Amino acid sequence: MPALYQHTEKFIGGIFASYGRFISRHPWQILIGSLILSVSLGLGMLAMERESNVEALYTPINSQASIDRARVQELYPLTTASDFFIYQLPNLGLWGEVIVISKAGDSNVLTEGVLNSVAELYEEVLNISVFVNNTGNVTYTDICAVLLGNCVIDGGLFVSNWFRSSFNETTVPYPIVSPTPTRSLDISFVLSGVKLNDQDMLLGAESLRMRFYLREDTTEERSISWEWERKFVERMASFKHDVIDIAYASSESLYIEIDTNTGGDTFLFSITFSIMITYASLVTSAGNFVSSRGHLGRLGVIAAVMGIVSSLGLVALCGVKFVNIVGVMPFLILGIGVDDMFIILAGYGQTEPSGSVEYRISETFRTSAIAITITSLTDLLAFCVGATSSFLSVRNFCIYTGVAVIWCYIFQITFFGCCLVLHERRVKANRHCLTCHVLPFPEEIRGQGKSCCVFCCCTGSPPEFKGQEDGPCDRIPRVCLPKIALWPPVKMLVLLLFGWYLGMSIYGATQVKEGLILSDLVTDDSYYHKYADSWRRYYGDIGPVISYNMDGPVPYWTESTQEDIRRLLSTARESPYLDSDFEISWLEDYLKFNNYEVFPKDRFIRELHMQFFQYYPQYRNDIKFNDDHTEILSARFYVISRRLNSSTLEGEMMKESRDIASKSPLPAFAYAGAFIYYEQYVSIVPTTLITVSIAVIAMFVVGLLFIPHPLSIIYITVTMVMILVGLFGILHFWGLTLNSITMINFILSVGFCIDFCAHICHAYMHAEGATRDDRVVQALKKVGVPILNGAMSSLLGILMLAFSESNVFISFFKTMLLVIVLGLLHAILFLPVVLSLIGPTTSLQRVEKKRLLFEDTIEVSDFYGKELAVKTMSLQSGMHVVSSYENSPSKNPVLFETLPSKINDIHDERMSVEAELHAPDDDVSTKVIGDDISSDADSANIQDETLPVEKELHAPDDVSTTKTTDDGIGQLSLEMFEPLETTAVAGNYAEGSILHEEITYL
Repeated sequence: MPALYQHTEKFIGGIFASYGRFISRHPWQILIGSLILSVSLGLGMLAMERESNVEALYTPINSQASIDRARVQELYPLTTASDFFIYQLPNLGLWGEVIVISKAGDSNVLTEGVLNSVAELYEEVLNISVFVNNTGNVTYTDICAVLLGNCVIDGGLFVSNWFRSSFNETTVPYPIVSPTPTRSLDISFVLSGVKLNDQDMLLGAESLRMRFYLREDTTEERSISWEWERKFVERMASFKHDVIDIAYASSESLYIEIDTNTGGDTFLFSITFSIMITYASLVTSAGNFVSSRGHLGRLGVIAAVMGIVSSLGLVALCGVKFVNIVGVMPFLILGIGVDDMFIILAGYGQTEPSGSVEYRISETFRTSAIAITITSLTDLLAFCVGATSSFLSVRNFCIYTGVAVIWCYIFQITFFGCCLVLHERRVKANRHCLTCHVLPFPEEIRGQGKSCCVFCCCTGSPPEFKGQEDGPCDRIPRVCLPKIALWPPVKMLVLLLFGWYLGMSIYGATQVKEGLILSDLVTDDSYYHKYADSWRRYYGDIGPVISYNMDGPVPYWTESTQEDIRRLLSTARESPYLDSDFEISWLEDYLKFNNYEVFPKDRFIRELHMQFFQYYPQYRNDIKFNDDHTEILSARFYVISRRLNSSTLEGEMMKESRDIASKSPLPAFAYAGAFIYYEQYVSIVPTTLITVSIAVIAMFVVGLLFIPHPLSIIYITVTMVMILVGLFGILHFWGLTLNSITMINFILSVGFCIDFCAHICHAYMHAEGATRDDRVVQALKKVGVPILNGAMSSLLGILMLAFSESNVFISFFKTMLLVIVLGLLHAILFLPVVLSLIGPTTSLQRVEKKRLLFEDTIEVSDFYGKELAVKTMSLQSGMHVVSSYENSPSKNPVLFETLPSKINDIHDERMSVEAELHAPDDDVSTKVIGDDISSDADSANIQDETLPVEKELHAPDDVSTTKTTDDGIGQLSLEMFEPLETTAVAGNYAEGSILHEEITYL
């Protein structure tokens, strides 16, 4: 497995190294092309369409409720312009509503003064008009829902003369009143906090409400009704009164307010962009005015913005609608993009500063491009899984953000990569980072009496060694993190705290509630928020009416069918979720109408159609006949829900209502308009678990590819599960629920978990050391700082969401804050402690698990067939090997020395050699600079050179050849006293070989 891994990483690294050399030669063309591409794709935003319908966004696609609603709409056409009954609607209707409370201290809305004010408000609403082409002004009475020729207004009774006079005489019964001999009304639905006398006559109430229903039978009527609703909201916003206080809303208010609130945070993104620019500049601005990388930090942020713009344009061109939660995406991608930029700069800082531009860029991409490929791939896979969600808001968010991750990655390796090339060219030319003028070196003007300002700002030089460009943000964590994480008391404390955290998380996960309270999506200062609070306070006990629909012909005239229907409704009313006293059954009223006389089919249907409806017109739309009224195709009956104070209970009520219907011998199905919204309550948990599980499996597969060690994969998987359980649990303690918005964060958390955890495990598997602690130290030094920078950039990216007016964005901030903090703590504390205690003992750098001890003897043979004895001594961080001839014609030794590193493979590889190279004679020296070889006769040897080499070094007399590698050799010196061609390969010396062993250097 390690060999496969090494082969894969070497192959991929070679591809990226070749790409690095390519952009090193053509930076301007690729940079300009990237800019043109981003701008061109960004123009696609002109075709962007928005989706703000709450039902479409936050309820499952193709849910059972949506299927049932389509069937109800097909069976029972709307009759809002003639026979309107709210419980017969397949939806929640179109309306404008006002909740009235008294400003007086007695909190009674049925006083003379309050009722007069209510009458004024009533007239104000009736006079609201909208202008319609070809029609003129349309008032409420022109577009109102109608029953028996009158507009249907819940609470309109309170402005009638009958109510005023009856109330003054204390003769208004509660809850059923009869303003006319043929009309009865239940006023418990429009009054709250009622006060009654001993005869159950109405004395007062805390609140009353008036709901003005609108027509929606045709597309034109719906359009006019929506326009009237907007005018209604505008008029109510300006209505002021000294006696009453009102809370108001329309059926479209929630959609409009959510869209308005989540679409107004452009200013926050501007602040976030400025913060990211500042942070990137601070982290990268170390060094002098030549070596400073501050511009690179700022350009890395711009590359992320280019990815955001390209994603928005491309996805919009593909016809995917923009949903409000996508407004979070730019904040998230800024953090991801800056994280990629830091990884690239970390790889750049590990290259040899004296190397050529092409060498440094190719080596940067050989290592760093693989790292950002891993993180981008894991994030992309998580979003691809999320794009399969049944929630449109989650699906579209994941599509937009997944595409943004791709483009951000592309622009980091193209646009930012080219900027890195141009930066390196400028540094090599010793040009000023602001003016690009060539500067003198500091030593050239030292002692010339120049001011400190001139010396600091007008001189500079390229870095001379690795890490010289690093600032305190890199150096301090690199020193402190290993000491903190591996201090024994800290290890014990980390294990105890994480054990406590896991226990509390498991408890919290069992208590978390599911479902999204839609009114919580608007801001606290929204008029709809006030309305929703007033509704929950005064009228929250009103449950939805549930219809049991017969989906097909049923012989209603037979006694067995009648008994089945009675049993169905009786079973429903016995449910703990449904009211035991409420039932609407046309069949019972029809049987009473005929004194329970049994009729044959023809007479049953004829008298139902010809006579019964004349006395009971409310049932006209509850029975579906064929065209000639000889068959009953469908019919429906009603029960009502009890007051349910949690979304969980509402979801259970919906499931039990359906179970009751499915167990009946009748072809019945249960439906209520509110079921559309209840669907999320029963589907969010299984949907989240399935989606997250698939994402975890995908991350597991990625881990197998890049970290092929079973223990490491187990640790990463366990850590991901711990973070997910922690996220579940802390939702409960933070007062959040599991819904489509937090579901997005669970999907994101999988990607972030693997990013953080994989970096640590990947670095540990490549680290060297005699103990696990040594390897953890090396791993933290290598990737601890990039992880911290990545977490910090992600936190800064979402920070401004905490100040958003949108509760959607605030909820996203809270859950993303948990994801980032938990991922960071597990990566830099929990995993290092676990690895230091029970981490894998093998390193992927080793060829085999073999330690060569002192006095081990390995037989080799030289070119001349002479026997050689090799004595080895293993050092803590390297290998010291001395080889000498036995029976050799020469007493001079051949000396191979590694101090204090390793030789893993010396063959057709690249390395940076800092060494002394001696030619085999004393009249020629070989000087290697970059990739160029030159010779002269002035010196016998080369000393203290840094040699980035990518090919064979030939001594001038061609009697020795040495191939070099980049596998960590600190110093390599070769003294040749006899003409001998030597090619050093791990386990091989030219034609001679080491018998029975494959040397592994620790």
